[in-house]
Amino acid sequence: MRSLKLLGILGTAALALLSGCAADTGGTGADPEMETVTTSEEKVIVGIWAGPFSNGNVGQSPKVWNGTVVCEAFEGIPFPPTYYAGKVYQGKCRYAKNGVAVAASTYFALQAETGMYDENNPGFTPNDAIATSAGTAVCRPAGFVETSGRVSGGKCLFEWGGNAFSSSSFWFLGRH
Repeated sequence: MRSLKLLGILGTAALALLSGCAADTGGTGADPEMETVTTSEEKVIVGIWAGPFSNGNVGQSPKVWNGTVVCEAFEGIPFPPTYYAGKVYQGKCRYAKNGVAVAASTYFALQAETGMYDENNPGFTPNDAIATSAGTAVCRPAGFVETSGRVSGGKCLFEWGGNAFSSSSFWFLGRH
């Protein structure tokens, strides 16, 4: 179920097209951070998240996907608290939030499990998708290497090169 929250117009939104992706400006009228693709009928598999870690530590058997370790960072404010999926890079968990790239010093790292694989986006969240502790599916965008993020509003939200992006062309991380 998608939760919607009205936002004020924050200014002129600028789009940067790159491999079919646009900069995530967030000025859509709905809060994309509170949206997920899953419905009450769909289920996801919450990954095994180890931590908390910092300074690039990732645990004994981290999941390396698309060239980086998948991480999640916890934010308790604003309420409700949530977990944001991203990548470990330069000792921090880097992810996209409200159109801004964020680098969290403390994070959890996804641990590798047998049967994990890439699953092309079928237009809905598949039942075998790996998710954050909050149940948001993990993704990696097409056309970008060394990054991962989370699915929100039918798009993969991710950080790349110090900027926040969103893409409707992405893969889920699944598990058999």
